[in-house]
Amino acid sequence: MLAGLLSMLLAVSPACADDSQCETCSPGYWVVSTYAMPQHPGVCPKQYCFQVYRKSACGKLQRSSMSQLQQGVDPNAPTCIFVHGSFVDIDSALVDAHHTYGWLKHGGNGRPLNVIFFVWPSSDAETILLPTKVIENGLKAAHNGIYLSALIDSLPPSSPVCMLGHSHGTRVIAAGLHFQGGGPIHGVSPPRRPQTCRRMRAVFAAAAINHTWMNPENRYGRALTQVDGVLNLINHRDAALTLYPLVSPTYGRSLAKTGLTNFDSRQLGPYANKVHNLNVSPIVGVRHIWSTYYTRPEVSRLISGYVYGSAGQRPHNLAVTPSFELPEDDESARPAKMAIHLPLPEELDEPVAIVDASPVSAEAIETKLESAPLLVPPAAE
Repeated sequence: MLAGLLSMLLAVSPACADDSQCETCSPGYWVVSTYAMPQHPGVCPKQYCFQVYRKSACGKLQRSSMSQLQQGVDPNAPTCIFVHGSFVDIDSALVDAHHTYGWLKHGGNGRPLNVIFFVWPSSDAETILLPTKVIENGLKAAHNGIYLSALIDSLPPSSPVCMLGHSHGTRVIAAGLHFQGGGPIHGVSPPRRPQTCRRMRAVFAAAAINHTWMNPENRYGRALTQVDGVLNLINHRDAALTLYPLVSPTYGRSLAKTGLTNFDSRQLGPYANKVHNLNVSPIVGVRHIWSTYYTRPEVSRLISGYVYGSAGQRPHNLAVTPSFELPEDDESARPAKMAIHLPLPEELDEPVAIVDASPVSAEAIETKLESAPLLVPPAAE
């Protein structure tokens, strides 16, 4: 079975040796890597040189380019950008990409969807000082938000974008949206960009960010100005996020544990209406890893309204199963509809020194990508 699955991911089908000439293959997905780009917070290249790969349904993973991605993206279909979390090496990222693509397509009943997997260097799981590594990866995640913003700018403006993040991947997304909204990241100010009518939304799974960080004058205080809605998957049972406040004095309760508090709603004003919670605790259970989500087809169906459909769609408007706890939207608990001023927040400093990782060569990352094993997804709880 393993050999068969491996051939699905890496082998070239005899009937379709050339992906560009295959008319029966589905478009497949793209992998965009930042491994070869500077990873020291605050240090950015003058030009963003992404490493890009394409995986068609009936071909192997092939080296590609940003220009080919731009030409290959269907401007009339929505685009989903998935961002993984910390302690994920390139092999695991590719395995997750293969399964996540099928999971997303299943949730949308095969409807057209551009899928891009944003891969950033977040591994080094065998570290002795784990809290220090978590903080370092958190800062690196925010830095990669700058790269995510550049990737979004390169996509057709007519294609609505849904960013799906897991764990520290939600921090990449929050930082990227904050940067899109004109907020600085680690002292790097965003460039002037033309106004577009692009619709954006986000889905946060096991969000490893403080519940306060998207409030005005906080570190990602302009993130919510850029999206029509954020679907926050609540998991009260997540064991890893129970320990999240112990990582650093600057860390508090995670967004995945609490959602927005009443204080957050008052701070955000009408922007609080953009954050919708969906409690998946009974389904996902205590495990924090991404495979516990993509092995649950019902979760894919529940988030499909954000991935495929109306950006501002609330959870209780989606097709749901009785096993999910969906809190009713209590308008009386929402803040009054009033104007709110979101000043550009100052980026908060973390008490940790970061050692810049050496860039990985294109040849090395390509070898990793093409030789990655495909594993059978672990059984969910």
